[in-house]
Amino acid sequence: MKLKISYLNKMFITLILINLIYISTLSGGELKKLKPIYQVLINDKIPYIEPKLFPFPFDESGISNFPVPVDNAVGTASLNNAITFVYFEGNKLRFETRAKDFVSDNERGDLNYMP
Repeated sequence: MKLKISYLNKMFITLILINLIYISTLSGGELKKLKPIYQVLINDKIPYIEPKLFPFPFDESGISNFPVPVDNAVGTASLNNAITFVYFEGNKLRFETRAKDFVSDNERGDLNYMP
């Protein structure tokens, strides 16, 4: 049984071969290594970043935080029944309350939240 290849199939196969040859000649016939976007190692060593500790002015333990889309800040819901942004400015902390008493507005049922 003879396999019939139509004119369009021949053209399609020819175009694919031409593209493969063209792409391989663009890179000089070799695969080029991608350059990293950023450099983690400096002089073949991982840089040490000293942690900075800030004294917290409230006497509360177990304060949880969460990321916020603001530079040099985190959010917390553990202070004064409010969502508070904590900004790191120099050697000080600045607190900004964004929403207050939000739990009292949403007390319904047994407070089980579903994701």
